[in-house]
Amino acid sequence: MNTVLLAPCQTEQHEPAESGWWAQALRSVVRTEPRQPSLLASPRSDPGAERVAARLAAILDDNWTLICNHCNSGGRLEHILVGPRGVLTLACTPLHGRIHCDGERWRRDKFDLYNNLVERDAPVPVEPTGDLYPASARLQQVLLEQTSIRQVVTGLVFTHHAATLGNIRHGILNMVTLLSDLKSATLLQAMSGNPDHRTIDGVVEVIRHEHTRFMRSSPRRRGPIARVR
Repeated sequence: MNTVLLAPCQTEQHEPAESGWWAQALRSVVRTEPRQPSLLASPRSDPGAERVAARLAAILDDNWTLICNHCNSGGRLEHILVGPRGVLTLACTPLHGRIHCDGERWRRDKFDLYNNLVERDAPVPVEPTGDLYPASARLQQVLLEQTSIRQVVTGLVFTHHAATLGNIRHGILNMVTLLSDLKSATLLQAMSGNPDHRTIDGVVEVIRHEHTRFMRSSPRRRGPIARVR
């Protein structure tokens, strides 16, 4: 798997892009008030995000490219996976316990160090997907305008070793998984509705260009534009 590591940035809250059917579908679930601080740290310092990148590198071949730390007017995307089945955006969260989701309502059962239940059905105060929805909507708009990609698939990975999945019913996410269960078959199943692009010419470059354009226009940009490793 190839990896593109983009320059880190901090973004302010923006409304999701207006144009494009996919962005319109997301408007009903994206908050318009200022976002609470994300549970997630920078990909350069968050061990969970680094473990997800390492896991992807272990299970995918060179037909895939992982783009880390993409920023656009919708927010930040920790991981964008570009490959034969299209484009998948991934959020990572260290949330642990037994996780449940009903629609957009995330809750969890908490356990102590001895695995004794200490609280049932506790609300999750911070949306575990972070900027995933609005940033993916903006990416979707850009790709619709400039490439053959018609849909961006979204996923959420729970990276904590003490996380388990309970009842998960989500209306937008195409994939919700534990890091330990992240396999190539899981990714391909989540992306099975996409065209089988054996080569996606220019898609990675379009994504890099959107990040560069945003960094140049943002008053809060940080560091160099991009670095490839």
